[in-house]
Amino acid sequence: MRTEGQVRQQLKQVLFRHLQKKLKSAFKHVPESCIHNETMGKIGFCGLQSVGQRYFIVCDSTVVGCLDKAKGCPFWKSRGTKTELKAEFRALVEGDKGRLAIEHPDVAALLWVIGNSEGLAHDLDSFEGQPMDQSYSPTEIVGISDIAAAAEQDGVIL
Repeated sequence: MRTEGQVRQQLKQVLFRHLQKKLKSAFKHVPESCIHNETMGKIGFCGLQSVGQRYFIVCDSTVVGCLDKAKGCPFWKSRGTKTELKAEFRALVEGDKGRLAIEHPDVAALLWVIGNSEGLAHDLDSFEGQPMDQSYSPTEIVGISDIAAAAEQDGVIL
């Protein structure tokens, strides 16, 4: 049987891995992590570059070529800072255990095993995860009729 210290160490490692994954995905230059990305139906568009235009710039990782052009977008901006994302993760871990169990069942199970989360705040504060990949660029200009057709195909009413 494991000691409480061993389980706490395992929990700390699991929390660190989840936080690293969150930070890595948040700073990866893909449409889903950009603050300017807006979705209509199932298609993402660059909300910043489309303002005042009669067309939209497709900004969606499922569109061929988008990820190839992603590396140099001068408009890409993360949906949050490293500090904000860490605070969001901490709120998840310390908050509603039901939501935590859905998003991170391994963390919820380890918390259940040790029976309390004392000292957990200190562990979360000590993480020094670094943002990773930073590459994304919107691509392809599309007319309103293309958007309407795609939305209609997805059953979305514009």
